[in-house]
Amino acid sequence: MKKIDVILGEYKNSKKDSTAFGKLGVLLNQDETGIGQSIVAEHKAFQGYALSLFNEKTRKHGIDYVLDNIAGEILDKKKLKKRYDEFYSIYDDLVKQYLKPNISLDQLIADTKLFVGVVKQQSDHIEWDANIRNKVPKLAAYVFALWTLQNAHHYFEADVVENKDSYLLQPHAAQVISIFRMLGIGDSKEDLINKLVQIGTGEGKSVTLGATASILALLGFD
Repeated sequence: MKKIDVILGEYKNSKKDSTAFGKLGVLLNQDETGIGQSIVAEHKAFQGYALSLFNEKTRKHGIDYVLDNIAGEILDKKKLKKRYDEFYSIYDDLVKQYLKPNISLDQLIADTKLFVGVVKQQSDHIEWDANIRNKVPKLAAYVFALWTLQNAHHYFEADVVENKDSYLLQPHAAQVISIFRMLGIGDSKEDLINKLVQIGTGEGKSVTLGATASILALLGFD
């Protein structure tokens, strides 16, 4: 395994642009035996390419697809779509603003904390009024923008590929909607009550839970 990683790394570094290595990834991914796909999935040199494949696949299941297939009680799909659009607009603007090589994210982190303010939840008194609820889409945008920007090295390595944005770690619609549903966003009353959300295999449960925990922590929950 390590020897293959070394060989792939040397080959990747020997090329002046990323298109040649990307073509190798394409050829391996088309291997009918399945061995090629295993090489792409298991070796670090192909992480950027594998990420690109995943993003291209999930883009087919955008917000409209998610809303068409979601089910649940007290669900207001129009409100949920509005909340998602608010999230994505802010997220996209933040990524475009900060997506530069070696950029410091200290200001973005400071802005995130400033936006939330000081909120301290008590076990016997949870504050979840309109002011708090309305912060969730924007706060989710800040959290995911930080996640994307902190993991943008594949984007900068893919300097001449056409679909460069697909080399960014990005939240897909199902993840964002799952977070909103767990927090009651998109319900008719948007109350914070117990929720059970089902996320399919490979749809990013770890990222979803990590982002949810970050949002709750910023909103004062221990």
